[in-house]
Amino acid sequence: MKASAAILAAVALGQLTWDEAADRVAIERVYRPDPAHRQRYDQLYRAFRRLYRATRKVYAGLNGRR
Repeated sequence: MKASAAILAAVALGQLTWDEAADRVAIERVYRPDPAHRQRYDQLYRAFRRLYRATRKVYAGLNGRR
């Protein structure tokens, strides 16, 4: 976790690019969506979109971007 925060900080400070950061992260496992669950994924994504639209102004305000 600490290494991840350090890499993110280095990108934020301009010391690394995202491509360079990716080269420093080991990928243990790759997850691929199961096509058999497509309908459920679509339902969850629609719910996420509704939630995002309903709350984005709240988060923008909390982040000082109103």
